[in-house]
Amino acid sequence: MATAASGEPVFNIHDKISLQEGVQVVIDRVCEGMRMAGAAGLASNIVDIIPRYYGTKTSKFLL
Repeated sequence: MATAASGEPVFNIHDKISLQEGVQVVIDRVCEGMRMAGAAGLASNIVDIIPRYYGTKTSKFLL
């Protein structure tokens, strides 16, 4: 388990689930962020930045 700078344990959902489930959590978060940004009326060039922030190859690398 990871710890904060204070030495206190930090809960990380990825410590409790499989690698494949963790990848799906990240992918879902990106998709939901893009959906929310679009629903908020953000410009498409801003919405397009969201997956780039997380990296477009990261989930493929994890599997």
